[in-house]
Amino acid sequence: MTNILQTGPEAGSADAGKLRIYLLGPFQIVGPDGRDLTPRRHKANALLAMVAVAERGQRARSWLCSRLWSDRSQEQALGSLRQSLTDIRRAIGDDWQRYVRIDGFNVAIDFEHVWIDAVALRERGGQGAETEAGEFLEGIDVRDDEFEDWLTVERSYWQKLREDRTQVPAVQVPETIIHSLPAHGALTLSMGGHRIEIRIVDQVQVDEAAVA
Repeated sequence: MTNILQTGPEAGSADAGKLRIYLLGPFQIVGPDGRDLTPRRHKANALLAMVAVAERGQRARSWLCSRLWSDRSQEQALGSLRQSLTDIRRAIGDDWQRYVRIDGFNVAIDFEHVWIDAVALRERGGQGAETEAGEFLEGIDVRDDEFEDWLTVERSYWQKLREDRTQVPAVQVPETIIHSLPAHGALTLSMGGHRIEIRIVDQVQVDEAAVA
């Protein structure tokens, strides 16, 4: 496995040192030591992605089977699910139980030890998440109609969320502040949780009579 460089939690933050899962752009898992731990099979990656973006980081085995192996019998689908879970455990390594919880009914991700770029974008406005990354699960190849329907909805959701997070809010500066601006220099304001710096390059005197 190779060492890679990737955007992630800021050094010294509570999330530093966690296993990282990237969903914005190509799917990727990066270990705390920087190693690439991504499973080779796309369905294993899709399975983890579907669990990762669930509200509580948990999905039922039956739900996963219905999205990833919808054209198979229940017995066949459960067998394929077990194989994908084996792929995930092998890829992550001996410490997999620290990050993924698996029982007879559900598959879950332990957010205490796992950082996910999409979840960071959703819950904390994207601290450490790369808002310029590619589309959600870019290049994923899972041939199942139910999965494709899910993927279409998710891509639309995450794209809109990224646009909302990166949009600069319009700020109405009060007239009293405008009239008190210095001739040159800068003025720093705190408005609505935002720190705004106004730089004055030059003031142009306007003849109000000519404008009227």
